[in-house]
Amino acid sequence: VKRKLGELLNSAKTPSAGDDAIPRVKRKLGQNTLSHRKYSVLSFLPVVLWEQFRMFYNLFFLLIALTQFVPALQIGLISTYLGPLAFVLSVSITKEAV
Repeated sequence: VKRKLGELLNSAKTPSAGDDAIPRVKRKLGQNTLSHRKYSVLSFLPVVLWEQFRMFYNLFFLLIALTQFVPALQIGLISTYLGPLAFVLSVSITKEAV
């Protein structure tokens, strides 16, 4: 059995680099890179604002602030409604940027 196996191994042709018997397929391979960034330059602000306004309280304060632009619904100064919302959003955006 060992003798036959040795004969088979010796008689088998091993392909070499110049051998044309093996067809080579040339294909374009994709880039083998990883990206660890959560956002791109263009998607940063829309994605962060979307994530912030998905939370109920941020959306609630945005709607309350927007109602202050309607004269019949206006109660106080617009800055008292937009100020806290702008502060919370600026802290959140800064946290996401860093």
